[in-house]
Amino acid sequence: MIGPPMGLLLYLIASIAKISLRQLLVALLPFYIPLFSPLAIIMLVSDLVLWLPNMLR
Repeated sequence: MIGPPMGLLLYLIASIAKISLRQLLVALLPFYIPLFSPLAIIMLVSDLVLWLPNMLR
């Protein structure tokens, strides 16, 4: 689910902070929402992204 660099860092941070991985992921959830929102917009409204390349033709 999570790639090796990110997964390793999550386990490292959880062990340094002496909290469970679940607590860490819940604390990081608000930071993932802004990261995935543009991705969702791009996937749902593909015409928005393809507008400029279509104008160059």
